[in-house]
Amino acid sequence: MISEECKVLLTDHKSMIICYSDAPFPVWIWTPDDITEEEMENVYQTAAGNFPFDEGYTFDVKYELAEYFVRNNSAFFWEDGNGKHVVSATYRPNEKGDMLFLGRVYSRKEARHKYYTENLVYQLTKKALEEGYLPVLYTNADYKPSNECFKKAGYELKGKLCTVGRPEQ
Repeated sequence: MISEECKVLLTDHKSMIICYSDAPFPVWIWTPDDITEEEMENVYQTAAGNFPFDEGYTFDVKYELAEYFVRNNSAFFWEDGNGKHVVSATYRPNEKGDMLFLGRVYSRKEARHKYYTENLVYQLTKKALEEGYLPVLYTNADYKPSNECFKKAGYELKGKLCTVGRPEQ
């Protein structure tokens, strides 16, 4: 089932196996069909603690677990008129509780230029403000199409960040 060697392999020997090989591959999470809410929470906490959603990890999970992740407000999806998920974004408050980070905004190719992304970002920003947070949006500052969309949703560029580090050897 997994063609690459797992660099990280986590299990509770009962209701979850989590495997991560390397970028660009997703984190693979196996759970039984009859998983309980308590077990899903354990999987969610384990996944979020080891593979933070805002650091770019993606996950291959069963639909029910994906829905659980969404219900925990870590990810939001925008649906088109046919009920198909066309845009997604992550939504996470900081530890201090005064800022809310929006990130990992993604739209399917066939859904681009149809205002779905702008609407999702606008609604999440509105939700953050209503909940008393300062919304912060992380984006690729050099990717003009998404940045134009974010400007239409009310954002303006305040600075640029970069990630640096030493590659694993």
